[in-house]
Amino acid sequence: MSIRRAAYRLGVAVTAASVLATAAAPMAFAATGPGPYGTYGPKFTTTQASAEDGNFEALSSKPGAPKTIWLVFDGGTLTGSPWNKNRANAARNDTPLAFGAVDGDSKELRREVYLRMAEYYSPFDVNVTTVRPSDDQLAKTSATDTEYGDVAVFTANSLGEDGGNGLSIVEGALGVAHSKSFGDFSDNFAWTTSVGQEPRNARQLAATAAHEVGHTLSLGHQGWSSVQPAPEGGYVEGPNTNIYYSPNTGFWAPIMGNADNIGMDRWTDGQYPNATNGGQNDLAAMTDPSWARSQRWAVTSTGQEANDGWCGDNPDAYLPNAAGDCDGTGAHVDVYTYYSGAIDFRQDDHGNALDGTATA
Repeated sequence: MSIRRAAYRLGVAVTAASVLATAAAPMAFAATGPGPYGTYGPKFTTTQASAEDGNFEALSSKPGAPKTIWLVFDGGTLTGSPWNKNRANAARNDTPLAFGAVDGDSKELRREVYLRMAEYYSPFDVNVTTVRPSDDQLAKTSATDTEYGDVAVFTANSLGEDGGNGLSIVEGALGVAHSKSFGDFSDNFAWTTSVGQEPRNARQLAATAAHEVGHTLSLGHQGWSSVQPAPEGGYVEGPNTNIYYSPNTGFWAPIMGNADNIGMDRWTDGQYPNATNGGQNDLAAMTDPSWARSQRWAVTSTGQEANDGWCGDNPDAYLPNAAGDCDGTGAHVDVYTYYSGAIDFRQDDHGNALDGTATA
């Protein structure tokens, strides 16, 4: 019998960038009782919406939508996730990610970030909310599960090491997320730091978070290249080639670039002049289910992960022996499958077609 191995997780680090509901208690993923994955899985706690959170306001853009983007501003702790492993400082691997509230946290800041995030994702059947979702509203637990989401975290902690004061996730970034992780209950976090951004600038915070959530929905960067045809043939490299389209003049810039110096940012089909990712239509990619992935992980009853693989499958899965053989003597493991998925367009009174055939 062969040994099964966990899939590699692809990370993407970037350097760019109301309806009232009832308040909710602090959240803990699978904290004690059985969650979507029993007692195994990430544990994420936050004081947001608790009695300690004086800035909480229950805001939801589309209650009842099958997909959710939960905005977290008030700090918390994450353990047991891929984010706790392979840290920028290896000495901090498998230690808690304890993050503080976003710099300048206030009701006004949260509301403006929320309104901007809701606008970015308004074309989609997605609820952008400050209210704690249930585990089931965030976890895609099967290939056919249609209810799942993301957690967008805003924090004053650096995402790098920062002398031990940061989160030691990735150096020099304003935001980071793992590619194609929307709905993956072990991995569906999009991080935005206020370090390096203008103080209390809701526009920059929301633009960075929208960009990072875009990565979880399969998007790559939208850039601009000054490569131009040369008179003698071939091409010459100009001075402004960049992985991001970060213009200083013009009317707009891509969300998957950087629009800090421009008045408007938007999703794009990549068909602007000098685009570096012309094959990516943002709206089409985020709603394309073909990129969805699944990842399998195995753990013993004591919480030991099968990092070197396992033998068999539920209910008869077990660790290999010391020689790496599957002889049935290794400890029993339970195998968990984490799924991710796309989002859908928001339905309206005029149909939902992209090809101009919508009817009144």
